[in-house]
Amino acid sequence: NAGPSLPLTTVGNFAIDRHEVTVARFRRFMIAGRPAVPGGLVLYPNGTTLRWPGPTRDPATGPRFTWTPTPGSMEALPITGIDWNTAQAFCVWDGGRLPTSSEWEFAARGNDLRPFPWGTAPASGRVCPSNRSVPCAVNDPLSASGLSPFRLWHMSGNVWEFVADAFAFYSDSRCWGPFTPRTNPLCTATSDIEYRGGSYFDTNESILRLSARDRRPITAVEPNLGFRCARTR
Repeated sequence: NAGPSLPLTTVGNFAIDRHEVTVARFRRFMIAGRPAVPGGLVLYPNGTTLRWPGPTRDPATGPRFTWTPTPGSMEALPITGIDWNTAQAFCVWDGGRLPTSSEWEFAARGNDLRPFPWGTAPASGRVCPSNRSVPCAVNDPLSASGLSPFRLWHMSGNVWEFVADAFAFYSDSRCWGPFTPRTNPLCTATSDIEYRGGSYFDTNESILRLSARDRRPITAVEPNLGFRCARTR
């Protein structure tokens, strides 16, 4: 549904995954041969054709990463240990794309400026607890009271999530500032990618707030970084 996201920002009709992409769901992509983005281009709602740098890569394995070479106990956990290129390739293969930062934030907040997906209450008891070696399952009852207004799980505090945008400060006129009305924005001005949502590593509530963003090189691989996909409607 259309609605405001970042201040003075409007997003068009889109759908977004209720859950983060799981190990089991990602495994089907691996079985399919981990295909690249056809043509190397992904079309976004504002008409921007985002170039997919490629190539895909195998997920990282080891302590705190959720991928295992054969199915095991982590199939219902979010896939971690992949880079932005591989996440985007998965979403395209699955019929979608990575969400823009504005789409992600609207899906997490709804039509108000609530600090957390569930509202204004403290995060404790609503997010995956930090005393774990891996994130929670995507529908873990520990986080059932932390859903967004659109009933999306783990928009805060399970794994950080890739978005399509490059990271730029909101004062950067190439993407955001000055704060004039923008429709379906997509930032492509820098080389670092943006991710949102905080993770189970994070005990500081300021990092779990929906205003929080971070950045990494496009090749970054982290044990607390996953993604979900969006589709233009």
